Amino acid sequence: MTASSRLPKPHPLTDEEILSFFHDIAGSKTASHITFAQLEAKLHQVHEVLAPNPKKHHLHHPSRAELEGGNGLHSFLVSLLPDVNDGEKQPGEAGLSQRDINADFQISKDDFLKEVRGWNVPSPDQSRSDAQAEEADAVEYEKKLPFRRKLAAHWSVEGPTYLFMTFVIALQLAFGLWQGFIYVKNQPIRQALGWGVIVAKFSAGALYPTLFFMLISMSRWIATLLRRSYLISRFINADFHQSFHVRLSIVGLLLATIHAIGHLTGTFLYSSRPGQAQDVIAAGKPVRSYRDYVSTLPGWSGLVSLGLFWTIALLSSPKIRKWNYEVFQIGHLLMFPMVGFLAAHGTAKLLQGPMLGYWLVFPTIAVLLERLHRIYRSLRPIQARLEVLDDDTVCLTARHPRNKDWRYSAGQYILLQIPRLSKFQFHPFTISACVDDCLQVHIKTSEGDWTSALRELALEVGPDADVRIGIDGPFGAPAQRFYDYQKSIIVGSGIGITPFVAALTDLEQKAIQGDISPWRKRRLPSMQRALSRTTSFPAQVVTRMRSRSSSTSDVNGNRTSGLVSSAALREALSNGKRQSDDEATIIAAEGETAVAPSPQKEAEKDSTAVPSSKQRRVDFIWLVRDKSHLLWFSDLLNRVADYASSHRKQQQDGTDATTRASGSTDVEPVDLRINTFITAKRKNISTHVFRILLDRYRSDASPVSALTGLRTESSFGRPDLEAIMTKFYEDVVLTEGFRGNIGVFFCGTPIIGRVLADQCSQLTARARADKADVRFHFLMEVFG
Repeated sequence: MTASSRLPKPHPLTDEEILSFFHDIAGSKTASHITFAQLEAKLHQVHEVLAPNPKKHHLHHPSRAELEGGNGLHSFLVSLLPDVNDGEKQPGEAGLSQRDINADFQISKDDFLKEVRGWNVPSPDQSRSDAQAEEADAVEYEKKLPFRRKLAAHWSVEGPTYLFMTFVIALQLAFGLWQGFIYVKNQPIRQALGWGVIVAKFSAGALYPTLFFMLISMSRWIATLLRRSYLISRFINADFHQSFHVRLSIVGLLLATIHAIGHLTGTFLYSSRPGQAQDVIAAGKPVRSYRDYVSTLPGWSGLVSLGLFWTIALLSSPKIRKWNYEVFQIGHLLMFPMVGFLAAHGTAKLLQGPMLGYWLVFPTIAVLLERLHRIYRSLRPIQARLEVLDDDTVCLTARHPRNKDWRYSAGQYILLQIPRLSKFQFHPFTISACVDDCLQVHIKTSEGDWTSALRELALEVGPDADVRIGIDGPFGAPAQRFYDYQKSIIVGSGIGITPFVAALTDLEQKAIQGDISPWRKRRLPSMQRALSRTTSFPAQVVTRMRSRSSSTSDVNGNRTSGLVSSAALREALSNGKRQSDDEATIIAAEGETAVAPSPQKEAEKDSTAVPSSKQRRVDFIWLVRDKSHLLWFSDLLNRVADYASSHRKQQQDGTDATTRASGSTDVEPVDLRINTFITAKRKNISTHVFRILLDRYRSDASPVSALTGLRTESSFGRPDLEAIMTKFYEDVVLTEGFRGNIGVFFCGTPIIGRVLADQCSQLTARARADKADVRFHFLMEVFG
């Protein structure tokens, strides 16, 4: 299951680049040949750069070197040159064996050029890629679409969100106009109080729904609850509750300011004039001075509320938030006295009975209970351990305080507090794995003061010391909708892969346990009835699971960065299901035998194979800057890659051994395609070439990459996402004939997200043009 067979192929090395490689090995631009010793010396030099601290899968590690006959790098190198100088053999002369290729063996420039061409190494300069041309074609394709189809495609992706925003704006306008027209029609009040009362009451009416939605968008409980309903989640995108909250806060602050201006420069000023006394009395209101108006309960409570509102807004500015996150969070606590003053604002009934308090009571109670619960959770510390994985990643592993199983849905996140860093700061992090009583998150530490301090703390205490933490959650996130889609594309950039690693862990657990298909488990009978009427809405029922241990260890007992320990894996798989792949590198040296699925007999092949259009398919794409980042989850990726291969074989054979073993007829093969991309470029041509060849190299004794430790091959450079998604569309929609919704999940840098969102829109438009009922749903992980 190599990446290259499933992704668009990049351009190979040019002859100029191969010659540059040749001259770099020779150390001279005039050399006509190189020796095997020079080639081997360059390989050793590059390998020291790529793997200065060798792991068990690296060729110069003692464990793998022993498996490779004592010299892994030499065995690797001679495997690349099986045909060198074959044309120079004399009649009757025996061909050179691999061991005959010694240090004095020479390779001419022409032979080297021929050999390297056969390696099919991608060029480091992919500027000749067709990506730009394809993008231009896609834009031109969309321009040629009739307006009706273009509008239909756009509406299918954004329509429900537009409907909800229209609903919110309609409420704002409706209540604003209602309150304003009351006083437009009330001529005595208008004559007594002037124009300001109309402006103030219009803005007050619009404030009612604005403040309601502004406050309720702060509740993560509500956001998680909304995700449990697939109908509601289609119209209310809880994944963007933070941006929704910010926008409504800006609108609310503007309306509150206009309301204050209407009273302070209009109502109070106009009605306090001596000439307006008779009109005020005629309207049934007491005559007051400007100071008397301000000193009333509505006057001073309104000013205090507005001052608190502006204070919260200023403390929430990006500069303040970046400068000191605690100031931002403490500033938000001012919302509770602000809400109290707002509720009291209308109780004096100067113009009408109180209304705002009724709008605020429910969201305020919900947010208050959530904050109190968070404080309660912070006072019940949990023991955790910190491990520095690389320059910008820390792994945190926590155990349940009462040794109970954590319960979660794949893809959810928690709010994490570490009192040694701050007693007030809670930060959101996706759950990487949740196995029995052990929970694990991976944290990027290169951005932000808090995460930088966390890295320093991890270095200070070490991986074996306990640290007290507080946890609130878990809360819902886009990745928990993983099982809502029969076909999915998962794209993670760097540490952004963690939401989807949790989903893969969940998928692996259900495969091991022989559980009912999680896709089927997601759908209740009522959901199935709804889906029988339309394919527009994905099911949205949360499935919870229990899993295994959460830290890995190598064969020597050293703690590593994987998700599941080898001991726990062997215990869970004691019935002979399978074995962890990271141990395959050294298993032969220990005299053990890897467990492999039993081959299916040809006689068992029948018509029970799942049609391609109905088979679950998940394309997993992970972008990392450096190959060392792949070690975070290498053990898990190797296991699920083997499960995918096993399922693919079952599909080809028309049988399902896992189903028969578990006694369940609901387990269906999953076509899981893992593609990893290492995006960091290497300026040196030799480093570029050898790292690709090392990644491809595997042997019977060690079936994992000599560069990454993965079973699957990696690609180098940034992926052509447009070409990948177009290929996915052609495979799934045009070839397999799939009809329905396709989920595109993403977590990472926004620029990649914009490319994916645009492609979802374009491919949905293309499906409309092809008269195929297919919709690409883009779901991006957003924390706040």
